[in-house]
Amino acid sequence: MKKSMLSLLVFAMVPMHHAAAAVEGDAAPPAVVTGGHWRSGTEEGGFRVATESVGFEHVSCRAWIEWVTTSGAGQPARVAARVSFTEVSNGFWSCEPGAKAVSLVEDRLTLRATHAYSHEARVFEAILGMPGEYRLIEP
Repeated sequence: MKKSMLSLLVFAMVPMHHAAAAVEGDAAPPAVVTGGHWRSGTEEGGFRVATESVGFEHVSCRAWIEWVTTSGAGQPARVAARVSFTEVSNGFWSCEPGAKAVSLVEDRLTLRATHAYSHEARVFEAILGMPGEYRLIEP
């Protein structure tokens, strides 16, 4: 019970906001990976990437990138920016379940996906920049 309460408190400190409300009975909650570091003016923090599977017959993936501030003395951490990883979240790609599909090293995001219809494997890579900005690295 104590472990559950602690996990709930830590997760609630900086909530993950979803682009669409989850429907009761949907699959597992989003997989979340954190890491890296960013700085913009006087603010700085880390990155958080979430992926979730949606759909039934052709399961696809939605992915979000968040820039989370580092909490200072007496100040809680907060989400400075949040964007959809649109190249993966277009309904044609599915991600491996859990956090296995995502790698986040410094400012480089790597996400492994499979095309929902052709089953082609693809690795999406992006360089994360200032809050709300990323640059896709074309294969």
